[in-house]
Amino acid sequence: MSPIQTALVTAIKTDTGLAAIVGGRVYDWPPADAEYPLITVGDYTTESEDADTCEYQTHTVQIHAWARGVDARCKARELGDALRSRFHRSSSLAVAGLRVFFIVFDRG
Repeated sequence: MSPIQTALVTAIKTDTGLAAIVGGRVYDWPPADAEYPLITVGDYTTESEDADTCEYQTHTVQIHAWARGVDARCKARELGDALRSRFHRSSSLAVAGLRVFFIVFDRG
């Protein structure tokens, strides 16, 4: 896992709102017998950019909310809303070796 993915997993597991919904069920690939709801931290890409005064990178990480059962859609939306509340327009993610300026949450 990349430093950004590791930081996201840590932030999700330590956020009280998210932990109340998923507990510690945050995976890159969930085990077959995993309980739901859960979060997966998936695909990760990096694009390097050059501006006149600095170099920077744009990192894109896919985070998926999963639920099962009759209320699965509602539970997944609740989880997505909690993820957005935690990360959208935030710069409060501690990543080893990087400075995070801005996080944009896109429901894609």
